[in-house]
Amino acid sequence: MSLEKKTQGKRQKRICQVVLEHFEQQYTAELGDAWSSVRDVLTSPWCWQHALLLNRFSQSPGLESSLAEQGYQPAFPAALPYLPAAFRCYTTTAPARFPAQKHQPGRLKDYYLLNAASLLPVLALEVEDGEDVLDLCAAPGGKSVAILQCACPGRFHCNEYDDLRSRWLEQTIESFIPDPLINLIRFSKLDGRQIGDLQPEFYDKVLVDAPCSNDRSWLFSADPQQAVLRLMQRKELSSLQFQLLRSAVKALRPGGSLVYSTCTLSRAENSDVISLILNCCSNVMPVDMSGMARGVSQEFTLLSGMQQHELLVLPEKGRAWGPMYVAKLKKVIVKCVILIHVDKPDIFENHSANETHMHSPKFLIAVGNSEFARSEAEMLRTVSEPKLTGEPDLKQVVTEKLRCEIEIYIDLSFLRANLNQSLTLSVGSEGEKLEGSAATAFNNDVTQSGFKQQRVMETDRKTAKQQKAIVPSKVTFT
Repeated sequence: MSLEKKTQGKRQKRICQVVLEHFEQQYTAELGDAWSSVRDVLTSPWCWQHALLLNRFSQSPGLESSLAEQGYQPAFPAALPYLPAAFRCYTTTAPARFPAQKHQPGRLKDYYLLNAASLLPVLALEVEDGEDVLDLCAAPGGKSVAILQCACPGRFHCNEYDDLRSRWLEQTIESFIPDPLINLIRFSKLDGRQIGDLQPEFYDKVLVDAPCSNDRSWLFSADPQQAVLRLMQRKELSSLQFQLLRSAVKALRPGGSLVYSTCTLSRAENSDVISLILNCCSNVMPVDMSGMARGVSQEFTLLSGMQQHELLVLPEKGRAWGPMYVAKLKKVIVKCVILIHVDKPDIFENHSANETHMHSPKFLIAVGNSEFARSEAEMLRTVSEPKLTGEPDLKQVVTEKLRCEIEIYIDLSFLRANLNQSLTLSVGSEGEKLEGSAATAFNNDVTQSGFKQQRVMETDRKTAKQQKAIVPSKVTFT
């Protein structure tokens, strides 16, 4: 019997048929013709490839020349948007596996064996020295190690909820990172879904390498009953992934970047999760990764038809990397400028001493840095009238509806022309107040009264007519 037949015999004993049948149905529908070649690689462990990520903290003279003699070449030869000089990875087209190094306390390993595609989320994250970084689901630690090969974060938080995997994570870091740097790393076993509430807007970069239906390992589940249970629970994974991603958004500072990754082909756990977070979080925007996709397209097979903010690596023979899904998002400050165009004096009506009723303004025009702000402001025109307790806080009301940071502009010419009621305007953090009748107050020099005069933005010149505006945070009519 040939070696190939012996290997195939072992393979048939190891493959879990119930998982393969499930994947066959799902991925034929999602990947089309591409699934056939992907399936051949995933079910053929002898053709799998392994990359070596060299440890910059370990002195290993002669290692790179030895790798070259064995046919290994530097990975990522094409220009990438981000590829630090200290980041060194070697790959080979042959399905060889370099000998693994055992963990030895007090001694650093020279290299980390991994699937080369698993480095793409790290390169997409683009960590710079001094940044505060969170690896939300960090075990077994390969991506944490890779981040530290790229840069030295100011603060590095490695979190892993599972106790056993958390110990695995710490051992991995201990094997590759010197003690002085380890002392700057925070390890935790928190529920990743809660970190955003515990540490809001704390990190510059966040990596969410989410728990997923790991296609490679699931295909070789040793226990068929466990495999069936996994498949039954698979539908719940996307909900967990969304909750982790939402927590990561909360933990991210405005202007910071987030990378989401999985090692599954499943659309429900990949693109669908990203689409859901983009629809639910107005302060998150997709980041174009097409430059990175072009740079790695010669080494990795990428699924065509993906959005510019995502990529999916498909394993194929000779380039048996993946599966690996990567998406990049950025947290932004969505500023929506609201122009309240008043032509009625009854925007506010006091119904009792403790309750104020707010009517929708006649016109509501939004200009800002996102289409979301414009569409949501339009929606405000038709919302049911909210009942408030105490003074109506315009900024709070509109912020709750828009779910974004806003500025409120009131057209002064219409207030001058139509309002003769007494009012109180509270402006800014110091809460300066202007009291008296509207006609008298607005005919005065409002800048001397503590108000900031601004011109309405030119985005809607026809309606706004470039009227001067004040920016109140509270308006109370009496």
